[in-house]
Amino acid sequence: MIKQGLLVAALCSVIGSETAHAQFTVGAQYGLTFSHTDATPDGTNSHYGVYGEWQSDFRFLKLGINWHTGTLSGGRKESPNDLYYNNKYTQGDLQIKLYPLRTFSDSSRVLYYLSGIYAGAGIGVLSSNTTIHKIPGLPFRYQDNYTGFLNGVIPISVGIDIPIRKAFQQKGLSINFKYQINYCMSDKIDGYVPDLASNKSRDVYNMATFGLSYSF
Repeated sequence: MIKQGLLVAALCSVIGSETAHAQFTVGAQYGLTFSHTDATPDGTNSHYGVYGEWQSDFRFLKLGINWHTGTLSGGRKESPNDLYYNNKYTQGDLQIKLYPLRTFSDSSRVLYYLSGIYAGAGIGVLSSNTTIHKIPGLPFRYQDNYTGFLNGVIPISVGIDIPIRKAFQQKGLSINFKYQINYCMSDKIDGYVPDLASNKSRDVYNMATFGLSYSF
């Protein structure tokens, strides 16, 4: 009986280790940035970064920490009399990610792959290093090359983690596609703050990102 009990316990341990859920994820990402500021037309540039995630006791909930750096730009660079900016920025943020289908991921192969769909939101800080075209005579409350280290930002994201490992395993490699809107708490990200009654919105930029991650 003792030997049988030990054998059952060993089998349970093996099964448990195979089906255990991953607790941590680390990854790298690369993608495009899209500027939406006072300097138009909007510019498209690139960014890259790394991230880490912690899986909570609730399978549908993760906490992520993200770091990325890249370029934002907008306006007409070739025309010195038009608005133009170039911002070499860095952003770090914390996000809570909700996976609405993850609770059902073990019920079918289709749900297993769809369970990576998520929505996230959080808060972060943005460091800016902005150079601009300085244009005299226009109504600006602020117009200058701007360097800011602690500008707040609110990121909101949607995406999907697609496992590239054996079905129903929770540990291993995944690819990630994400679209994120970053609402800046400052209107100086592009170096311009127009002195206009219609200028009621702050700077925004979006990201489309491809990533590769490993869960363990």
